[in-house]
Amino acid sequence: MASGNFNQYTLREGLNQTIQFTGNGTALTRLNTYNNVGNPSNNYAVNFNFKHTFDSTGRELTIDVDYARFIDNSGTNLRSQFLRGDFSPMKADSLLSNNAKSFIDQYSFKLDYVIPSFLKSKWGTGLKSSYVKTDNDLRFQGKNEGEPAFTFLTGQSNQFIYTEQIHAAYLNTERAIGKFSYQIGLRGEWTLADGVSQAYTAGSKDSTFHRDYAQLFPSAFFQYDVSKNHSLGFNYSRRIDRPSYGDLNPFVFFLDNYTYRVGNPLLTPQLTNSIELSHTYMGAFSTTLGYSHTTNVITEILKQDTQARKSFQTSANMAERTNYSLGFSLPIPIAKWWSSNTDIYFNRAELVGKVENANLSPSNNQFYFNSNHIFTLPKNYRFEIGGNYFSGGLESAFIFGAGGSLNVGIQKTVLNKRGVIRLNAQDILYTSNPNVFIKYGDLDITVRPRQDSRVIRINFSYRFGNMSIKGARERATGLEAEKSRVKSK
Repeated sequence: MASGNFNQYTLREGLNQTIQFTGNGTALTRLNTYNNVGNPSNNYAVNFNFKHTFDSTGRELTIDVDYARFIDNSGTNLRSQFLRGDFSPMKADSLLSNNAKSFIDQYSFKLDYVIPSFLKSKWGTGLKSSYVKTDNDLRFQGKNEGEPAFTFLTGQSNQFIYTEQIHAAYLNTERAIGKFSYQIGLRGEWTLADGVSQAYTAGSKDSTFHRDYAQLFPSAFFQYDVSKNHSLGFNYSRRIDRPSYGDLNPFVFFLDNYTYRVGNPLLTPQLTNSIELSHTYMGAFSTTLGYSHTTNVITEILKQDTQARKSFQTSANMAERTNYSLGFSLPIPIAKWWSSNTDIYFNRAELVGKVENANLSPSNNQFYFNSNHIFTLPKNYRFEIGGNYFSGGLESAFIFGAGGSLNVGIQKTVLNKRGVIRLNAQDILYTSNPNVFIKYGDLDITVRPRQDSRVIRINFSYRFGNMSIKGARERATGLEAEKSRVKSK
């Protein structure tokens, strides 16, 4: 199996404006930053998969061998215009240019072996090894308006090379005994990681790190069918979430002279223990009560250089995060031609940690409601309407306000049911951009994002070939976890 993607993204004549005021509200300085951004990227992946069934009982062996490469070649040109409060020039315009090349190579080998009946249970075991290398080179050039040529900025330029090996093995078993069934598993992982940051400044010391650790991840699921219409479930798991490769890069990406983002090569994975109790009625209507506790939480935070009046965004490991949740899923068939699904969710999130010398302990309660309705109409038409509402919540260390969206769509099946024409409109009322509030230490920030979320789309899709092999085309490969850690800039 082979896949690939090519993307050409360009933003022209973007403008970011910053105004600094005195205590009495008089404009002190004005900064206009004009930016042109280019972010061409492409990736390709190949997968070899093998499956052998040994006998009629279903005993089988599957093997996946994968390779993927991601290439990103982004560049930004910034022109900064410095003005006094009365719009008079302070100094010559500053020009800053950067080019960031990123290459990510991923390899994996995965083997799974299933024994359908052994000691009256079904057993599965397997192993996986992956190797990832990222090579990232960021180069800055700058000059003032009127100067003849750009100067290579060694202090801001950097090359970062990161390699990571993860070797894992697992064993799980499942069985049904009358009204009771269970599934129990254990996975072990051994991780080796190395990072080297090579600055271009003459005489500067390169920063390196090495990590070598092993961990166990148990999981268990139990279900008891109380009666024909009622079943109870208990689920426990321990999981690991690793930082994205981009977040590990110690690079600086500027929005303007006062605002930028910087990576953190010292990020470590976060670990989560979660418990969930569930009740299911008639195999469809479900109620879940959940609890999770995460340590070394990977959190987006803001830091501020108060003296220089600069703020920057980065990722850091906080102490811990606790979540309590209660959810209801209600798939209700109202009529033969009208089906609906409604989700209701209550959540409380609590985060505890420290940013430099400031203790951080935000918490928030959230109510979430989502309802979608599908109407099957004559002549292969289908109409959909749905929406959601959230009361606010906690995302990383940021509190966000209430919001929601209303969406509608219509589709028609054509060409012997192989083609589909869809027309849909999202966020019709333009209400899905909640305000974000950041307040800790000497930070007190309100962000009012206004993304272009109100969108109308029309698309046409056509299914080629034999649909009986659809599952083979959409099969998961051995690199799913690694691919999910590649974030676009």
